[in-house]
Order: sequence, then C-alpha cells, then structure tokens
Amino acid sequence: PMLLSELEKSLKHQKQAIVFLPTRANFRQIICKDCGETIKCPFCSIAMSMHKKKNVLKCHYCNYTSLIEQNCPSCKGEMLEARKMGTAELLELLQNALPLAKI
Repeated sequence: PMLLSELEKSLKHQKQAIVFLPTRANFRQIICKDCGETIKCPFCSIAMSMHKKKNVLKCHYCNYTSLIEQNCPSCKGEMLEARKMGTAELLELLQNALPLAKI
C-alpha cells in the first residue's frame, strides 16, 4: 500500500519513479503448506523460481526448467504457495493498479 501510494503521487505530479526488485521471476519460492518443503532444483538444491507466462519453475543457477508442479514432490500435498514476489509479478500488479502509468 505505501509503495502504491508513493507511485500514485509521482504519477499525479508527472514525476518518474524507480522500483528495484532483484528477482526476475513472478515468485522466487514455492512452498508446500502441508509439509513446509520448498520446491528445489534436483541438481543444485536451490529454490525453483516460478515463471507464470511460461508455466514453468526454473533454477536461476543451472537453468534447469520443469513444468509448475500441481502437487508437492515430497508429500504430494496440494497446498502449494508462492512466496517472495519477483519483478514479473510486481509488473503485473502495477499495470493493474496504475493502468495510465508507463511501466
């Protein structure tokens, strides 16, 4: 809410604003709400990042890519939660919240 408020002020006064977020994906982490496991790269053991447009999870270290899981690979639970928002998700949210802004 505070970020959006500041961006709206900048837009109203025809000023520029920069938002820095160092994560490229939509979300940097997918966690199972049933068992608490993070979906990790099978080669690097690094958390896989979600890229919604391509419907994939990607390891940004070794570039391993897989389709987005519907179930937890550890417990087969269905309660997966995306965490740690990335630039792609923020872009989508800002475009919806500030449709007149050039983003």
